[in-house]
Amino acid sequence: MQNQGQITRLQCNASPEEDLERKINSITEQQRGYLKSIFKKMAQANPHNGVILYDFLITQQNELNIKESTKENILKKIVWLSVFLNHKTFHEITKEDILGYLNSIRKPVSGDPTHKWIGTYNGKQMVYSTFFRWLYNPDEPDTRKRITPTCMRGIRGFQDRKNRLTSLVTYGPLNKLDLRHFLLQIQLCYRIRQHILV
Repeated sequence: MQNQGQITRLQCNASPEEDLERKINSITEQQRGYLKSIFKKMAQANPHNGVILYDFLITQQNELNIKESTKENILKKIVWLSVFLNHKTFHEITKEDILGYLNSIRKPVSGDPTHKWIGTYNGKQMVYSTFFRWLYNPDEPDTRKRITPTCMRGIRGFQDRKNRLTSLVTYGPLNKLDLRHFLLQIQLCYRIRQHILV
């Protein structure tokens, strides 16, 4: 019992930096060391951003019961944005800042013929939209009623222009055997359908 009182007193007497480090350790307890490290570096560069990111992760955990992999995804994307913007305070980030970062992800067709950058862009855009809507509406419990702030207005994800067959091709090498198997499946389905209708 006496031990618990000593721990509480130590935490109450902790400096804001020590308190933030303790919070980061608790929220990243099940994460890889790399994530804990980049979160701490961001918090050292801008403690205010560290507190905000911690609060956001706690909110996501409490509201949506996010998985550890989702937490990792959110953490990386927000820290990388912060690093790209030299740890500019989140409330000072503009639409141009976010677009500048997202546009740095774009790749030419020659370097990315399958347009994988679009998935990366869309994933980051979704995380930033959720984060900034929460940042500017933290007291709104209904996530659908959170207003999109000016820094995210008009920033949308991209549609991939490829059709489904082309998408199948991009996920792995499509050799003649795979294509032949695919076409045989279509013929079989057609024959079964014709047989049922007769």
